[in-house]
Amino acid sequence: MKGDAPQPTTTRRDLLALGAICAVAFFFGLTDHGVTNWQEAVRLAAAQEMAAADDWLVPTIHGQAYLAKPPLIYWCQLAIAEIRGAPIPTLFDLRLTVALAGLVSVIGIYFLGRSLFADRPKPSRPAFWSAAFLATAVLFVRNARIGELDILIVPASVLAVGGIWLAWKSHLDRCTTSWSGIGLAMLGFALAALAKGPPAVITPILAGYGGILLHQITRHPVPIGGSQLAPRLFAAAAAGAAFLAFREVRDTNDAIGALFFAVSAGSLAGLLPRLFGRGVGCEIFVAYSRTHPVGALLIAGLTLWLWTASMDPEITAEAARRETGENLKILVLAAPVRTLEFIGYAAGLGSVTAIAGFFWLGFGRPRITPGMWIAIAWAVLPLIAFSTLGKGVQRYLVPTLPGLCLVGGLWFDQLLSQLKGRSPPATTAAGVLITILALGQGWWYGIERDNRFAHRSPRDFFASLARPELGVDNTRIASLDLWTPAFDVYAEAPVKPYHEIDTSFDYPHRVPRIEDMLAPLTRGSEPLVVLIRDGANPTRLDQPTAIERLEQHPLTQELGLAIEPMAIDADFRVDKFRTPIRAVRLIPLPSID
Repeated sequence: MKGDAPQPTTTRRDLLALGAICAVAFFFGLTDHGVTNWQEAVRLAAAQEMAAADDWLVPTIHGQAYLAKPPLIYWCQLAIAEIRGAPIPTLFDLRLTVALAGLVSVIGIYFLGRSLFADRPKPSRPAFWSAAFLATAVLFVRNARIGELDILIVPASVLAVGGIWLAWKSHLDRCTTSWSGIGLAMLGFALAALAKGPPAVITPILAGYGGILLHQITRHPVPIGGSQLAPRLFAAAAAGAAFLAFREVRDTNDAIGALFFAVSAGSLAGLLPRLFGRGVGCEIFVAYSRTHPVGALLIAGLTLWLWTASMDPEITAEAARRETGENLKILVLAAPVRTLEFIGYAAGLGSVTAIAGFFWLGFGRPRITPGMWIAIAWAVLPLIAFSTLGKGVQRYLVPTLPGLCLVGGLWFDQLLSQLKGRSPPATTAAGVLITILALGQGWWYGIERDNRFAHRSPRDFFASLARPELGVDNTRIASLDLWTPAFDVYAEAPVKPYHEIDTSFDYPHRVPRIEDMLAPLTRGSEPLVVLIRDGANPTRLDQPTAIERLEQHPLTQELGLAIEPMAIDADFRVDKFRTPIRAVRLIPLPSID
């Protein structure tokens, strides 16, 4: 039965409620806590260098191209800074970028949910709960508060999946092609590619086109002989995957991962006989011809090609090789365990209701509509893909959260409809929990996080270093055997890292050795401030400390360098926030006339 169109008052009420939730959860105390996260710091540092160089095309770190990720997050920061008249982006611009991405995603899921669940008696109700669950999802809020770029994939995915759904719905209802829907989908895929490159299009591809495929192959009876073939294919695929995976099992987590791969391979193989049902292949071809999956992939590739067309092919190829080598990991046994953990907590109330929703779909056997298949595919297929092809990094799974929340919102609406007279208390309880989650997360990120963990950001450290009485030239600051892009952000100038032993800190380019830092310090030159660990590197306890290596280095003696500890009244720690950082001043002896 077609649901009645939501009344304008209902829409306004829902949007006001969702806006209030997002305002508290995403925007309160936007910059209260300083830059801590490495990913956030490098996005801000690169955007600042782009603004300083007046180059919006090529992100750089210390003047060298940094092409690990496409430019969308940098463009957003630059645009916001330009609008408010700031010379370079600041932490405000980065945090506002991700907060707005969170808000747009929540509102987008609300409107998409209303369309996906239009067959429900009150489609705005499951749509509202889906959006409210997303707005308070634990990992989603974290990404909307910290400047990691994965959150930008979510609104792009919502747009892409929404466009696919409109095009498919036009095909189902009228057997026509919706070019407006296809246009929205193409725009969504282009934005996703500009946010994170090829991996970003996996989620909308599997959610939209995977939902179409699941609908088409399940709406027909299993072909003759298929009922006997499906369990055999399941067993064969599961056994093959188990054979490959269990050879590497070392502990319980590995065993769980191997079992996950076996069940996933078997389930997908068990669906294959359905592809050969009468007319199934033709229906899939027609549905895809009206939704254009090949065009989606081409537009994503074309977008990236246009961005890199004017760059050195060797540099872009090397960046692609590095990213692929670091992120494409096939059948990592620990990955599914991290994925299962993600399902269990990342969506908050959405996780709880989504798990209940999967049980309802499996055992309650409701009639699954095309819109429901989109939600199911969004929640399941990307999780299998990222578990199989990646390391199970949970922030990579953030774009799947809308799918989990849509399944959870659908089940919760079903529960409310079954409760009938007891529905208001359940609705009130859910509203209270959502309010508590929004207030709690807003308080944590807006106030308490900095109260407890200010030492995790170098903001106060650099503020102390900038005191006039210390006379520090921020263009003459270096670091030894450690680095974070947050140094550059708070120094407002590049802080170049050097090393004397092999180091494990992440830096986009080749790290020069200590000799390259000391050699320019000729007699009479300006002092150099060096940031070092106050103690031993915990990963190399057998090595001398940084200050000892500075003191013992031959060039220190040859150049007559004095090493002067500096009085910094702020605490900043590295090595998982265990080792304090100190600053020393290297002072060359005066020139001898």
